[in-house]
Amino acid sequence: MYAIDGSKEILSASVEETASSYIDEIRKMLPNGPFLFLGFSSGGVIAFEMARQLHAMNCEVLFLGMLDTFCPIDFKKKTSLSDTAAIARSLKNFPFWLYYYVPFWLNHYMKKTKDESLFEEPPIHEVIKRLHDYTPHYYKGRIVFYRSRAQGIIPATAHESWRTLAEQVEVHIVPGHHTGILKGSAVRALAKKINAELYRSVKK
Repeated sequence: MYAIDGSKEILSASVEETASSYIDEIRKMLPNGPFLFLGFSSGGVIAFEMARQLHAMNCEVLFLGMLDTFCPIDFKKKTSLSDTAAIARSLKNFPFWLYYYVPFWLNHYMKKTKDESLFEEPPIHEVIKRLHDYTPHYYKGRIVFYRSRAQGIIPATAHESWRTLAEQVEVHIVPGHHTGILKGSAVRALAKKINAELYRSVKK
């Protein structure tokens, strides 16, 4: 397993440029693969573009996992208050939103907990702009999408959007909310699912 310590210049570049730079670094250590990628949130978009570029180079990508990753094509979608399917999703999601999100926000704002991040993340507006400017192309491979049980008030349907951009998308529901899936008992449940998929991918 390798992690890349990206510079500020790379992290502010386009999705395509960032993916290409990461590929160059990875291939210095592992020229011919096979490759396995896993990305959380916007990092899943980078992982997707890396897998797509490598596939175009005829390199083998055994695993592409996404953790609650927004799909850039959803910027063009508009949710209407009269959309009965969206209303139904919101009602179904509401108990999980109450259970997972309300305690999180109370803890975050009232107790003013410290940020537990191990690295400095780009400002959210920069991340949104990068995703907005990115046009994903079809990936002739499989995505394993890990979706948090609790979504926002208007639940995201990113996994459905990714289905239009890949040959196959397999969805796993994991306990917790967007950032909570990386903590406590939720991350243990997530790790178990990821390990099972990694084993399955490598054994094929």
